[in-house]
Amino acid sequence: MFDKVDREQANKDLNECIEDISRNPYDEEMIRDGICPDCAGTSYMDGDYENEDDSCDGVGVYGCDQGSLLFRDEQPLWVEIKKYDDRQAARLKSESEFDHDAAVRLAAKMMKSMSDPRQIVFQLDDLYPHLGRAQRSAIAAEASQLAFG
Repeated sequence: MFDKVDREQANKDLNECIEDISRNPYDEEMIRDGICPDCAGTSYMDGDYENEDDSCDGVGVYGCDQGSLLFRDEQPLWVEIKKYDDRQAARLKSESEFDHDAAVRLAAKMMKSMSDPRQIVFQLDDLYPHLGRAQRSAIAAEASQLAFG
């Protein structure tokens, strides 16, 4: 989804941002994750402003939107790339570790304690992001038979 040019530009923007506003290693980590270092992701400052707005406006040329770092009024490209890469890694890990029978047993166990067992397909989506809708539904059907007979 992101090509080499996008990744190079994102890395350049990230390094500029770190140089501009990072004051310590914790700031750098927050910046990499797209969290505003001034409010630490809370969107509020320390609250010492009497009768004034204490919401965070960001730091330097970087804005803050409810604790998320903004660059030119949008989420920085490096954050989008990081989220995409993290989703892809989770998908690959899920795919490599997937065991159909174990997934059915786990779903059956979870369904017994759910107020609405039909919602298991959403749990399966979180646990096994590589599965399609039909595969999740098939596992849910098998689990339902196992759990409720």
